[in-house]
Amino acid sequence: HEDSLHYAGRRVICSSLDDLGQCLAALPPSDARKRVLWLGWSQLYAINDYHPGDRTAPSLVAEKLATADIDLIAIAMPNINPREELLVYEYVRRRVRLSGVIVPAWLQGMKQEGIRPTWQAALADPAVRTALAALPSGPSILAANAQEAKSAQEIAQKPSLEPAQTTQQRVEGWLTARLDSLFPLWRLRGEAQGRIKLALLDSKEQVLRLRNLLLGTRARNWVNVIPPARQAINMQALTDLVGAARHDGLPVLLYVPPRPRREFPFDPAVYAAFKADCERLASSTGASFANIEDSVGDGLWGKIDNGAGELVTDYSHFTAVGHLQMANAMNDALAATILPQPR
Repeated sequence: HEDSLHYAGRRVICSSLDDLGQCLAALPPSDARKRVLWLGWSQLYAINDYHPGDRTAPSLVAEKLATADIDLIAIAMPNINPREELLVYEYVRRRVRLSGVIVPAWLQGMKQEGIRPTWQAALADPAVRTALAALPSGPSILAANAQEAKSAQEIAQKPSLEPAQTTQQRVEGWLTARLDSLFPLWRLRGEAQGRIKLALLDSKEQVLRLRNLLLGTRARNWVNVIPPARQAINMQALTDLVGAARHDGLPVLLYVPPRPRREFPFDPAVYAAFKADCERLASSTGASFANIEDSVGDGLWGKIDNGAGELVTDYSHFTAVGHLQMANAMNDALAATILPQPR
C-alpha cells in the first residue's frame, strides 16, 4: 500500500538502498531541521485489513514531528535483525545528519541472521567497513559477507566444462540409468513427486490438525524458540548499535514494540529476561527506554498460520486503528525521552 508509506508527498518508510535514496532526496532542504531515524521491521508498514486512506504509525508520527521541524526517516524490512540495523545505521549516518535514533527491542529479530542482498552494497562503503571493524560484532559480519561474496565469485567464474565426476557421482548416475530402463514408474518419479507435493499442500490443514489432535498441540502451546547462540550474537549487535549511536552523540530510544496480550508465542520467562536485558542496555549507555507493548488493543491483530495447521493471532501486525494507537504511544514516548514535545 504505497500511499501509507508517505506523509505530505514525502516517502517516510524505506526498505532498501534504492528507495532510501528517495527518502533522503525528498527531505526538506533545511540545516535547522532535525532528522530522526526509526529502525524496524514489517510492523511499521504492514496494515491488516487495509482500506484506502489508512496510514501507518511512522506516517502519523512523521506528521506530529513535522510541527516541531523534525523529519522522520523509517527504515523497515521483514524480520530485520540487529546486525542489519547496525549496518543501516552506519550507512545512513554518513549521508544525513541525524538528531536521534529509534530502535526496537524485538525478540523475534534475535532469531534472524545475515545481511540481505538489498543492503549488501552498503558494506562496500570503506567508512562503514572501518566503523564495523572497530565494534565487537563487526568483524564477524564482515567475515561472513566476505565468504558469501567469495562463494558467489567462485560460482560466477566456474568453467563451462564440468570437472571430472567423483566416484559417488558416477555410481549414482549408473544406478539412475539402470532404474530408468528397468522400471517405468521410476522414470515418472519427477511427475509423481510433483503430484504428491500438490496433494500434501491441498491437505496440509487436515493432516496437521490431525497431528495436533494426536499430540495434544493447540495454538496456545505455540512457542517460538530463539537459539541462545543466535540471540547472543544479535544481542551483541544491538549493544554495538546503541553504543555507537550514543558514542556519536545521538539520543537513542530503545522501545519494546506492541504485541498482543494473548497468543504471544514466546516463553514468558525468556521474553521478560530479554526486556530486562534491553532496559539494562539502555541504562548503561545513557539511552532512553520505553515499553509500549500494550499500546495496541485486542481485536486489532490479524491471523496467521502458526506452521502447525492452526490460525493464531498475528503477533506483529494490526489494523489501521492499531497503527494510530501505536503512533500515539510512540509520540508520547518520544516527547518524554529524546525529543521536545511537538507544538
